[in-house]
Amino acid sequence: MVQVQQRLLITLLFTATVWAAKFYPDDPLLEAPPPVRVASAQPRRASGSYDYLLNTFRPPAISPEEIPPSAPVNTMGEVFEPAWYEHRHSARRMTAGELVRGAGNQPPSPDAPWDVIAPKVEGVTPGFVIRDGSGREYLLKFDSQNHPEMASAAEVIGSKFFYALGYHTPENTIVRFRREQIRPGGTTLVDDPGGRRRPMTEADLNRVLLRCWKDRDGRYRAVASRLIDGKRLGPFQFSGTRADDPNDIVPHERRRELRGLFLMSAWLGHWDIRPVNTVDSLVDEGRLRYIKHFLIDFGATLGSGTIGPKSPRAGHAPMFRFRNAAMHTLTLGFSIEPWMRIRYPDLPGVGRFDAESFDPATWEPAHTNAAFASRLPADDFWAVRRILAFRDDEIAALVRTGEFSDSRAADWLTECLIERRDRIGRYVFEQSLPLDEFRVEGGRLRFTDLAVRHGFAPERAYEISWTVFDNERGIKAPLPGERTAAVPSVRTRFLAAAILDSGQGEPLTVYLRRRAGRWEPVGVER
Repeated sequence: MVQVQQRLLITLLFTATVWAAKFYPDDPLLEAPPPVRVASAQPRRASGSYDYLLNTFRPPAISPEEIPPSAPVNTMGEVFEPAWYEHRHSARRMTAGELVRGAGNQPPSPDAPWDVIAPKVEGVTPGFVIRDGSGREYLLKFDSQNHPEMASAAEVIGSKFFYALGYHTPENTIVRFRREQIRPGGTTLVDDPGGRRRPMTEADLNRVLLRCWKDRDGRYRAVASRLIDGKRLGPFQFSGTRADDPNDIVPHERRRELRGLFLMSAWLGHWDIRPVNTVDSLVDEGRLRYIKHFLIDFGATLGSGTIGPKSPRAGHAPMFRFRNAAMHTLTLGFSIEPWMRIRYPDLPGVGRFDAESFDPATWEPAHTNAAFASRLPADDFWAVRRILAFRDDEIAALVRTGEFSDSRAADWLTECLIERRDRIGRYVFEQSLPLDEFRVEGGRLRFTDLAVRHGFAPERAYEISWTVFDNERGIKAPLPGERTAAVPSVRTRFLAAAILDSGQGEPLTVYLRRRAGRWEPVGVER
């Protein structure tokens, strides 16, 4: 009964339907209520093939008029549910050390041999699950022979960026070791060609390691991805909810943190963003026991395609599109797409990644999903604020965590990410008013023009029209006077300020509430 009551409370807090007042005394909410305790949940399997067929041949059919606003967000448009997302670099600037550390920076200890406790069964890169002498468990993932450093660098760099952006990720580090550092665990089993289970041998290890790159000193390079705490429950979906999670009440296609993930994936070249690259985990944190949602597997970010460079179509076209397939058939294969002509630098550790051909307005993931198809301008604005939080030197520091042996690779990736960041900023700020950081100072409504701050636009004038807002009935009564930033002197609890860019385009509305004799922003509508 208690869980039912708690779930009802959360539903009332997060639902987009307003039954009475638009704003409540505790708005804007800064944190969600504690999650309902999850006693147990059943794992579910990931199916890349099913997901591919579902999203390729039956894409989400949503018209802009049918798309509901994002949820759960507070009245200022911020997400606040830590099971999915935590405010990090954009809210409280992380130090260089914190950015580089990411989710953690503790590789397996080399003081004792690593025991292989399981073969790697997911993904296309070779690897093992190991346990170090301290009892910590890691997934080791290796680069292919023909493309040293590429997938491992992308895995580490991608995880650090997405962690700083606010998502939950594994703790990933680069490790180098010699053959004698790793050995079969005493109880580790493998399948022989006949399907029979038998103990793993040194020969089994050697067969896998033959596919892995070694440096001139004979050391293997790999990503050590520390296993996520808790009970793994399989992937989350980009639509619907999880039936055995009492806290998962908002359809995933409405989640701002998943809609906003589109632009972040575009920035970092995470073309293969789909359910199989996510995982839910039932975690215990203090007295809380709940399902936490993670992004995993970043080996196909940036220019890496994991076992080789990305496909030239990555970001420019999905895996399959009927129109392109028909054109290719009609022209007997002689149709040339613009992305087929792109030239990339000869940097084996990078793969295929550039900024010149990048257009955030046309970028496409390999597979569509309902959350990405439901993006609204407010979702893109939420995402771009997080992307623009990264300074040039911070981007360079994060790229260096890939530990490239060729400095040209790090320089190229850094330059591309800086340019791609700026292109995303310009694109988003052309779609909606780039205003943020609302406050009342000296009797005037103040705000920051992010396009001006980031050098995308010159200073410009804005018109502000004021209305008295009836919070209980949702009615606005216009106020006479000049269209200026001066807050009107009226006896009321709520005001609404509609801001226009010199009278052009759609306005942005800021709501002010009088509390203890002072005006304060309480809500924003974009």
